[in-house]
Amino acid sequence: MKKTTLILLLALLFLLSGCESQPVSTYTAEHNGVSYVIDRQAGEISDGTHVYQFEADDPQQTTIVYPNGSVYLYVSVGSIKNSSWSADYDETAYVSGDVLIELLADAPAAKNYLTAFFIAFAGVFTFISPKSAWFWGSLLGDEKKEPSPTALLVSRIGGGVIIVMAIGYLVF
Repeated sequence: MKKTTLILLLALLFLLSGCESQPVSTYTAEHNGVSYVIDRQAGEISDGTHVYQFEADDPQQTTIVYPNGSVYLYVSVGSIKNSSWSADYDETAYVSGDVLIELLADAPAAKNYLTAFFIAFAGVFTFISPKSAWFWGSLLGDEKKEPSPTALLVSRIGGGVIIVMAIGYLVF
C-alpha cells in the first residue's frame, strides 16, 4: 500500500511538473543606455521616440518593419544566421536591426513555479527530517534497514543543496 502511494505521488509530481507559466509578453530591455519596451503580444518595440513593428511567429525568422516602412529580415537556422533588408532601409536613421533582434532574443524566460515549489518542498522535507525522507525512499527498495548517522547527515546536506537549487532557479 505504501509503495503504491509513493508511486502515485511521484506520478502526480511528474504530471504537474509539465505545467509551465506563460512567457512574459511585455518587458523592458536596455541597450547603450536607451530603454526599450518590447510588447510581444502586440508585436512592437518602442524606444520612446519610434515604434518598430515585428513579426516572430516562426522561431527561425523575424521581420522588423520600421516607422518609414522599410523592412529588416533576420533568418536563423541552426548556426547559420542571415540578415537582409529592403532598399529603403537606413541603419543610421533608426535603431539597427541587429540591435532590435538582440533585444528580442534577450526575452525573460518563463519559470515553472510549480516544479520549483515541489523541489523546494522535497529539499525542506529532507533537510528537516532526513530519517523520514530515507524511509520514503526505501519503500521502492527491498531493504528495511535503519539508516546510519552518516547517511542521515548526507541526506540532510543533500536537502540543503536542493533548497538552494530551487531558490536559485526562481531567482536566476
